[in-house]
Amino acid sequence: MLEQKQETAHTIIIEQLTPSPEIRVGEQCPKCHKGILDYDGMLNLVCPQCAYISGGCFT
Repeated sequence: MLEQKQETAHTIIIEQLTPSPEIRVGEQCPKCHKGILDYDGMLNLVCPQCAYISGGCFT
């Protein structure tokens, strides 16, 4: 049990130190690096070049 808690704490520290890349409207596509991401009618970020879709929501 102690080993599991130490491993979990180690994972949390690593995740806090590693920045998570956020995909935003108007940025370059993370897949093809050619298209510019824009919203579709369902508020998904879509690349017009390779059809990459990033769905997600917030509350």
